[in-house]
Amino acid sequence: MAEDETVSYFIVGLIGTFRIMDKRYNGLVGDLKTMAQFVFIYEKQIRFINKNQEFQELFPDAYRNYEQKIKKHLRYDKAGYLKEAILDKKVGKDTTLAFTKNNIMIVDLCRHIRNAICHASLYKKRDKLFIEDMNSSQVASSFGYIEYPAIKEFFVAIIREF
Repeated sequence: MAEDETVSYFIVGLIGTFRIMDKRYNGLVGDLKTMAQFVFIYEKQIRFINKNQEFQELFPDAYRNYEQKIKKHLRYDKAGYLKEAILDKKVGKDTTLAFTKNNIMIVDLCRHIRNAICHASLYKKRDKLFIEDMNSSQVASSFGYIEYPAIKEFFVAIIREF
């Protein structure tokens, strides 16, 4: 099977997952192709990145968007404490998304978004993308939201630069 055919089957499978989970696609019907492309790029390249500089070299526009519009809203925390931290605003007024650490922050963000896409555990409401990723023990490993225009711009830059 050619690589293009594999990608097509992958995207159809991912879209099928969204269809099963929620007929309304969690408010993301117009963005399924973009999200499927992001997941594919994450699996092929992003998950192997270990340094900010490496991400910046591969995806300079996406990295710039992350630094200017997304990073200030992120925070690391321990699984199980994320919801309380965000909901009680214990993490600071600018923080809107907390998640567990595994690698560097930008790659960890991508990992949690990838997981939320693949498990249909995200939804869009107005201009916010709400994300809740669970670990294997079903404890939240990411919780909160990102401003949708910023994360959409991030996705589009990654796809363009891939």
